[in-house]
Amino acid sequence: NVLAAIALPEVIITDPRGKRTILKPVERSPFLEPYSGTKYLYLARLSGASVGGTYQVLVSSRSAQPVEAVVAVGDREVSGRVVP
Repeated sequence: NVLAAIALPEVIITDPRGKRTILKPVERSPFLEPYSGTKYLYLARLSGASVGGTYQVLVSSRSAQPVEAVVAVGDREVSGRVVP
């Protein structure tokens, strides 16, 4: 939680129609993932109506320092496994 905002990753979301939305870090709110007990920070959030189809999500570093990133989609979490 000590990295400068410029060192944090940027997320670019492209919707099925080609519209691009850029998410830059605007917050550092703590979040405890209850199933694994892992601590995360919210860096940016996006909510609103979406269009159906396949989205492209690109997470890119804005510095030479590696930063791990986790992307979550949805508004609730349920235990279980992901089925492709």
